[in-house]
Amino acid sequence: MLEIANLSPAPQATLIPENAKLVGEYTATLDADIWPITPIASAQVSWFNQAWLEAYTQTIVAWLYDGVNNQLFNLNNPIYILQAQASAGQFGLALLDKLTSALTQPEFKDVKLCYIFADTEQAQLAKLTEHPYFVHYKQHNQVTTLHWQLEKNDVLPERDEEGELLNLAANPSVFIANGVLSQLPQMLLQVHYQDLYIAQVAKLALERKPPLTLPLGWQKAGTQKFEKPEPKNHAQLTYRWQETSVEKVLSLLPEQVQGHFTQTLHRYSQQGICQTFALPVAAHSLLAGLEQSLCDGSLTLVSDFSTTSEVDITLPNNDDDAGIRFSLNFSALMVESSPFLQWLASSSQYKKSTLMHVKSSQTQQLYRHTQQTFYRYFAEQSPEDCERIIQSLAGATKALGDTQVLAFMRQYNYEPKLLALFLPRLLEQGVAADLRITWHQVLEQVWQAYVPSNKRDEFVFQLGLFAIDLSYWPLARQCFLTLTELDGPITACLHNLALVAHATGQEALAKQCIELALELNPDDKKAQRLHNDMTAYQARQAQLTWFDDAVNHSVELNDGQQLQLLPLGQQNLAEFYMQYRRKDVAQRLRGVKLESFSQLEQLWFHWKQEGDEGQKAHFAIIHSELGFIGGVVVDLEPEHNQTEELGSPARHSPNPSLNSAQLSFWIGCDYQGQGYGKLGVKLAIDHIQQLAECLNICQITTSAWVHNTSSRRILNHIGFEEYGRVKGEGVEQEVFYCLSFIKL
Repeated sequence: MLEIANLSPAPQATLIPENAKLVGEYTATLDADIWPITPIASAQVSWFNQAWLEAYTQTIVAWLYDGVNNQLFNLNNPIYILQAQASAGQFGLALLDKLTSALTQPEFKDVKLCYIFADTEQAQLAKLTEHPYFVHYKQHNQVTTLHWQLEKNDVLPERDEEGELLNLAANPSVFIANGVLSQLPQMLLQVHYQDLYIAQVAKLALERKPPLTLPLGWQKAGTQKFEKPEPKNHAQLTYRWQETSVEKVLSLLPEQVQGHFTQTLHRYSQQGICQTFALPVAAHSLLAGLEQSLCDGSLTLVSDFSTTSEVDITLPNNDDDAGIRFSLNFSALMVESSPFLQWLASSSQYKKSTLMHVKSSQTQQLYRHTQQTFYRYFAEQSPEDCERIIQSLAGATKALGDTQVLAFMRQYNYEPKLLALFLPRLLEQGVAADLRITWHQVLEQVWQAYVPSNKRDEFVFQLGLFAIDLSYWPLARQCFLTLTELDGPITACLHNLALVAHATGQEALAKQCIELALELNPDDKKAQRLHNDMTAYQARQAQLTWFDDAVNHSVELNDGQQLQLLPLGQQNLAEFYMQYRRKDVAQRLRGVKLESFSQLEQLWFHWKQEGDEGQKAHFAIIHSELGFIGGVVVDLEPEHNQTEELGSPARHSPNPSLNSAQLSFWIGCDYQGQGYGKLGVKLAIDHIQQLAECLNICQITTSAWVHNTSSRRILNHIGFEEYGRVKGEGVEQEVFYCLSFIKL
């Protein structure tokens, strides 16, 4: 049965619950003490992604291009970028980084940018000045801070927090406001066909009743993990509607904005529909004030939750904690806009969540490139789509495989928010070993795109843990050093820094970090365990007959990094197994096949015993950035070790009367062909040669498959001499080598 549509009822006031009481009087929303309704810092998280940063960067670069090309700037003075309510500064610092990278073309060589981080909270600004990224830019006079209470409609201050004069009149500037204007006072109205209503709000205090106490027997049956605090009175908002008229509404507005909103009010009143809307009165006053403060040619970029986005006006319901939520009515701000914006607003593709305006008394043709770029990034596409994609993937973190996650990361410009979705799963399940280097490259791009917050940043901590899992030691070090710099010494970060240093052969630094971690928290079990492991490793190292820390065992590389030869330790086994995973490594080495990590752990106890007894020297080749990259084994008693296993080439000597040691070596599958084999073997030979007298060694022998040309080149380069092909045929033929320590 078809139903006839009925007209909507007139707006109704909130029902006040019995356990509630009014706090104060009903007041029009414009004058009510409810702003900001949503904390601006939490709202701004939506803008901190690569899509928004790229759109802003390209628009500002295009504006700078137009300004330089049309000689609109005085390049002897800085060009200011002013961000309102800059909060923790993550967006601004990331934007400045992208702008700095983008302005490398010759036409921008004389452009000097200065980013102004404005905020109402001086404590927030003081914290921002301690951020390492801010400190870096401050050294180049590219940043400053400004205490600006714009919610009180204060005029733009003329001096920054350090008292330096901001010469905004010298050049056009950029003004940025993300999620700010919707949180400034607005007037809430509803048009009910031909009638107009104004909303008034008041605060409610809801008295929460204590929960029902269970009988004693029931209480004993349950478990209580912690005591909950006594519930406090809960403040909420209630509203009511009062019929009014356009003229009465205008009389309630400040005189300077009445003319601007007259057209908006008449337009809503004449539509003949039922609709709730808000007049962004304070936002308009702010932009009007900026028109007076900023000089001709200045660029305004305002992004906010608009009336066409997912966040619209929400009225309170006292059954929940939602309260009132306001979006920004961009059309009400654009009544007096430029012809370009009038055309853009009428475009069916335009999302109306970002406003771009160039204050210009000259022709708009001067800013053609700016207009085209803005249209490309905000009309033909939308930065909001990136946030929507991230939200849509939130439920698919376990469904997507490693290669699919990597594809999304590349497609969305290595978006940190996207990686943050998958990090818990990646930390729990790990990734395929063959994708490890690919993940290194992706994580490096993510880190370059991310600006840590100036308080404990969980994403940076998890990123550092993932880097440790991937043995990506440089990134792990950067993550935990950054957190330490931002938050001060923390046991967990110091423990992880010690772990990184231990894995990369920086034992003195590792010791310093772990001791400081234990000073902060002597009862931390993980720190105690790592400290004990490091102490045991160093004690064993001091007792080995075939290793002397006083004898040179490192070499400087061309890139400033270091390669070390250290006794193999249990801390190297995970990387050992990962680098030994490809079957051709064992085949070339004529070593055992490792089917599992537990098998390697069992072998380690045997190798450790051989080393402690002076039978075999098991060395690890350690790179100061890459960590474990390969191994060298020197059999010091080959006549007693007749089994052919990992590190044991076939026994043969050209001069049986001389005491020999036998050498084998390998480089991990991720690091072959980079010259590390030659350097690692040279370090081992030099080290053993300096200890040859006390080890009673006169020569070193080894062998290689005839087809293993890379190993044979290394042996020839170091000085080994080939002395015959005495075993095998075809591909199984071995070539034998000897290096004598005795000068003839």
